[in-house]
Amino acid sequence: MTGGSQLVHHRAGAAARLARRTLEWTEQGLEHRSRGRCGVPDGAERRHRKHGHDAGCAALGLPRHELTRMIARADAVGAAPLIEAALGEAIDELCHRGASWRLHAAREAVYEAVERRITPAVAATRESATDGRRWQWSPENGKSRGHHE
Repeated sequence: MTGGSQLVHHRAGAAARLARRTLEWTEQGLEHRSRGRCGVPDGAERRHRKHGHDAGCAALGLPRHELTRMIARADAVGAAPLIEAALGEAIDELCHRGASWRLHAAREAVYEAVERRITPAVAATRESATDGRRWQWSPENGKSRGHHE
């Protein structure tokens, strides 16, 4: 590979990894939402109390401001605006559904919106998102780490 193509490949790979992490975070939020709760990352409870519930809580089970913050912190290549646009689209779609919110449909809306913009790294396929894997928040840096329940 030439230097320019290596840079493009690196940026695409970093964007794909960010998309995967975002889907992992939203998967955890969707699981909380399916139980009627809002998933707040460790250490973010005070900010969530200050900002209150928002459309992200209603649609994804995650406060939009926290998800935005996590994506921005993890973004190394400028892919955050694409992912934010995708999540905004999914949130709008899910909020318009109102009381007819369903986990499977919400998951599909998020994946489709993200995948139209950035193909997530392999670990975030629809199949792996539902294989029993759950994601924890890491309190020291807001990053997720996988574990099986």
